[in-house]
Amino acid sequence: MVSFSRRAAALAFGVGLVAGVAGATAWPEPETNAASIAGNDSFATGERPNEGSADDAAPNAVTPNAVAPEALAAAASEIQASASEAEALTTVETPPAQAPDGSRLIGMHIDDVPYQGLELLTPVEQAIGPVDVVHWYQAWGGGHRFFRPDWFETVSSADKIGLITWEPWALTGEASQPDYSPATILSGRHDDYIRSWAYGFASRSDGPWYLRPMHEMNGNWYPWSGGVDGGNADEYRAAWIHIHDIFSDAGVSNVEWVWCPLVDDIAGPFEDYYPGDDYVDVLCLDGYNWGTTDPAFGGWRSVSAVFDDAYDRLVALGAQPVWFGEVGSAPEGGDKVAWTAELLSSSRYPQLEAVIFFGLDKERDWRVQADPEVAEAIRLNR
Repeated sequence: MVSFSRRAAALAFGVGLVAGVAGATAWPEPETNAASIAGNDSFATGERPNEGSADDAAPNAVTPNAVAPEALAAAASEIQASASEAEALTTVETPPAQAPDGSRLIGMHIDDVPYQGLELLTPVEQAIGPVDVVHWYQAWGGGHRFFRPDWFETVSSADKIGLITWEPWALTGEASQPDYSPATILSGRHDDYIRSWAYGFASRSDGPWYLRPMHEMNGNWYPWSGGVDGGNADEYRAAWIHIHDIFSDAGVSNVEWVWCPLVDDIAGPFEDYYPGDDYVDVLCLDGYNWGTTDPAFGGWRSVSAVFDDAYDRLVALGAQPVWFGEVGSAPEGGDKVAWTAELLSSSRYPQLEAVIFFGLDKERDWRVQADPEVAEAIRLNR
């Protein structure tokens, strides 16, 4: 992992803050997260399955080890004072992320990781080899909404890279949630909450952490999607920049910003939502091959059919590294082993730095760890 320089006094303060606020050590009940596209009627209706339990939807719930906004607010002046001296501290420029052997990173999202530790990764790593990137989801309106230093420490202490999908919604599964629209972000309604995460990152000396806010904005199943509750690409871009600016003002230097549309445009071309090179460190795509389980999703699609066009459009936006943030293939209708091997062995995507598999049996069986031949294809082609 790449470490960033940090002023000793600020570090001591941040560690003390996190330790003091965290307190309890009990793990919360895990969130359950959804695949990239909902069910059979999602394109038509905009519905998405919950990326968390409905029980998590209480917006003011406080969980053990959570760093709450009100507790972190007291730290603002100290952290910002440290940030004002940042020019005297040369931050290490983040090198390209890569696996220890120099190959592309392999990542995974599976249930309960890191919410209940990393033990559940053990059988996955036995099947596919090392998991470089641990991917998890946190919603702004769920019971697990707060910055969790214990989860970050779990990932960091295992020398894993953390990818956090940060979702402004309340886990009801409904796209229409006016309280979480880009317009409300721009209004400042969520500033205290956003700052609490910024202070959480600023208190850490490790990283970089890869933060993926408001993903798949060119779909129609999230409050930040174009066309939902009157939202549009202009508001989305401005909301992204607003969040980024809050982090900058807090002196955060260990976050890489991951901008991640879907490969298929539903709510207008994804280029319309791009916030600009100054606000995006990693370009990203979510792409799935739904197989023959539902003709509405195009039938069995090759790796090229899923990614080629979107990749070419994406890299035209900038020279940043590319991650495939959510990837999966259904087993029905073709050869999932060959599909997986082609994805990892292809030289078609020269800017591709990481492939993050969606390791759940949800809507379809996306898991690569469940089929020994698919797992071996990853092990041989990573």
